[in-house]
Amino acid sequence: MATITKRGEGYRIRVSDGYTTSSKQVMRSMTWMPEPGMTDRQIQKELNRQAVLFEESQAVNANIKLEKFIEQWLAERVDGKLKENTREKYHRISKLVKKEIGHLRIDKITKRNIQLFINSLEVEGVNQITKGRLSSKSVRDYLSFVSSVCSYAVELNMIKENPVKGIKIAPNGVGRLEDDKCYTLEEAQHFLELLQNEPALRKAFFICAIFGGLRKGEILGLEWKDVDFESGVLPIHRIAEYTVIKGHYTDTPKTKMSIRSIYMPDEIVTALKERQEEQKKNRELVGDRWKESDRIFTDTEGGTLGSSSMYNWLVRFCAKTGMRRVSLHSFRHLNATLLISNGVDVKTVSALLGHAQTSTTLNIYSHALKTAQAKAMQTVANAIGLKKSDK
Repeated sequence: MATITKRGEGYRIRVSDGYTTSSKQVMRSMTWMPEPGMTDRQIQKELNRQAVLFEESQAVNANIKLEKFIEQWLAERVDGKLKENTREKYHRISKLVKKEIGHLRIDKITKRNIQLFINSLEVEGVNQITKGRLSSKSVRDYLSFVSSVCSYAVELNMIKENPVKGIKIAPNGVGRLEDDKCYTLEEAQHFLELLQNEPALRKAFFICAIFGGLRKGEILGLEWKDVDFESGVLPIHRIAEYTVIKGHYTDTPKTKMSIRSIYMPDEIVTALKERQEEQKKNRELVGDRWKESDRIFTDTEGGTLGSSSMYNWLVRFCAKTGMRRVSLHSFRHLNATLLISNGVDVKTVSALLGHAQTSTTLNIYSHALKTAQAKAMQTVANAIGLKKSDK
């Protein structure tokens, strides 16, 4: 119900927009000035009409269910604006979100609603494929999705604050996999030793990931015309992607900054040359069945590799060798961590990884940066530290 207060020649109309997630009432107000010459009766009639209109302007937004608003967000911020794999990912995630909390009004969603939803993702049986738990990355993806939708609602002044702020994901065990963490230096060295006995296809992929810090799609998108063994420079300007709807396709890298060139250390050069010889032998073996393309990473008949081929191989490899299972993306994290720990500045690391902004690198690798800074300070202490007197 609107509250009307006389203020000088005009009137202040105030309405409640409900409460924030911290139980603080949110008030909204406007000032209305009567036209000169209006009678008291006309003023009262128009004042009541303005109060109703002002109150209803909030009610229209308040009545929108999250399910409906998600559809609007997808249409206005996702479809036709983001890359195909991201678009498909958001539409897939939206199904479960709409099913579980889509019935809630956008302005009535609380932190408790969100926390209960996240908790429900961290139990056995949620994963429709494995029938187990979702990985921590998947849980974070759901939380990020809801946060993005709610941020849009804040932007449109439909709600005052994002209810996702401060939501926690289980720190240990529930919903988390060991493969979130990249290898230590010692583990990486052992991994590379074991890799020497594997096919050149697999060896080249993981060496590009470790020594180049490349994303999966960037590696699978590499073509032989990109490789200049003489100069040692490798341009990154395409990615290989896959979605259920579109199938296999080629796209541009994630951001403009992802279009870059890297210098190939000897390890990458050697691995790619071995892969080139392996591919030539495969072509000779299959003859007319060979599917001609310039891609470096293909199956034994020149065809496109399955989107999960490398990860499935890695799982088998780790089971066979006893190595700790990690994700494909963790090798990119390993590359960045090693660069930072060896004193490479953040701006250079960001450029090598193809991050859109240096702040992205700072956020992701804050722990590695703090460790590197601590080591740097110890270097100063070692250099000018006071000698202990012998007594």
